[in-house]
Amino acid sequence: MPDSRLLYKAASKGKFFLYLVCRAGIILICIVAGQYFNDNPVGISIVFGIGLLFFLGVGDDEIHLYSDKIVVRSNALLFIMLKKRSLSYNISEIKSAYIDDGTPDELTGKVFISIISFLYSKSPKNKPRIYLELKNGYTKRINAELDRGDVQLLVNKINALIQ
Repeated sequence: MPDSRLLYKAASKGKFFLYLVCRAGIILICIVAGQYFNDNPVGISIVFGIGLLFFLGVGDDEIHLYSDKIVVRSNALLFIMLKKRSLSYNISEIKSAYIDDGTPDELTGKVFISIISFLYSKSPKNKPRIYLELKNGYTKRINAELDRGDVQLLVNKINALIQ
């Protein structure tokens, strides 16, 4: 069995700090809203519930490239608590890796996808997706939001390991 050693780690530092600020903001909003609990317990409970879901559900992604596998990890507290933090792909099962910029090739649904992409991110080209074409004919998409340079470097390293 080959030695599994970490070759490359990709993570978005900008997303990490953005989610950190969002979590701090949620805590601040809940503290302020807590002062008005006696005035509107139902409304404040809803604010607390939504805040808790957001606090636990947001998190940045990391991709770890080992000599024998790719591990995609989520740092969302909910996934950490549920122990569903990572997905793993064996290098031996991958035929090739490539990047898709998120721009649709087909006319069908192009407008809808463009609107959703705009709402989700003002520039869909900043969120390239990694696709892994497996030897069994399936294709897996990695949705980690990383910088374009990190994604390109990661895909190059994956394709170098495959060959």
